[in-house]
Amino acid sequence: MIVDQKVNKQFKGVYLIDGVIDGTQLGTTSKPNGFRRAMTNLFLGWNWISIKKLKELQEKELKKQQEAKAKQDALKAEQEAALKDLKKQEKAKTKKKAN
Repeated sequence: MIVDQKVNKQFKGVYLIDGVIDGTQLGTTSKPNGFRRAMTNLFLGWNWISIKKLKELQEKELKKQQEAKAKQDALKAEQEAALKDLKKQEKAKTKKKAN
């Protein structure tokens, strides 16, 4: 057997040590059985999640962040437009007072 085949095994899943997707993770090359997952969760508080599910959750999180950023940008643009309108109104008022 070639050494690279031992070293470069594909990960089947990860333990979420912090309990969050972006936190500390420990990769596993085989799926732990139900007993092992239950005991690891019970004693250490680590949750095991497959790579496929992890990628799906990361994509959902990324979409949420992009939507939130888009909403924030839209709100900022709306506020800037409102501020410009207020400045125009103030200029118009000062011109009327000057005349």
